[in-house]
Amino acid sequence: MSTRIWRLRCDVSRYSTVVLPDEEDNQRATEFDGRSHLDTWRPMHTAVSQEGERGDFLYLFPTLFGVGKTASQVLAPLVGRELELLPVNDTTGDIAALLNFTNVLDALDEPASELRRFSSGRVMQVTKYAFRPALVGGAHVFRVPQLFTVIFATLRFKELVADAGLTGLLFDQL
Repeated sequence: MSTRIWRLRCDVSRYSTVVLPDEEDNQRATEFDGRSHLDTWRPMHTAVSQEGERGDFLYLFPTLFGVGKTASQVLAPLVGRELELLPVNDTTGDIAALLNFTNVLDALDEPASELRRFSSGRVMQVTKYAFRPALVGGAHVFRVPQLFTVIFATLRFKELVADAGLTGLLFDQL
């Protein structure tokens, strides 16, 4: 039996997004590639855009989301194993933390996937995904080293979010 996997992203067409008023914080936000930032973390200054509804998950970058207090509490059991909740100085009170996805698994089954590669051999795009079930079976969320700009979610995470009634995410089944 194959493991069902979704591409995880924030719903920017319906919900507000995170704004970083400080240029240095904007630069720091581009450096999230699966590594932990907890030991060296300095809280960023954040705000929420005026457009859209307030969701529990808010877009900042494809791999870095803002989360509200309720989402932080729901995700707390995953902290340290699959993600980090990094505190912020939020001017609106809507963002409790930034969600850093740190669970990097070499789970992409490249021979069974359909890939396009750069001339260097690096993966450019995956048109059909195949994952190694033994590696993703116990995960809620994960990244793969070949595609650091994509967050993947398993049924366990999808159900966790749905059961808590959290808003702001889209799950694109692969």
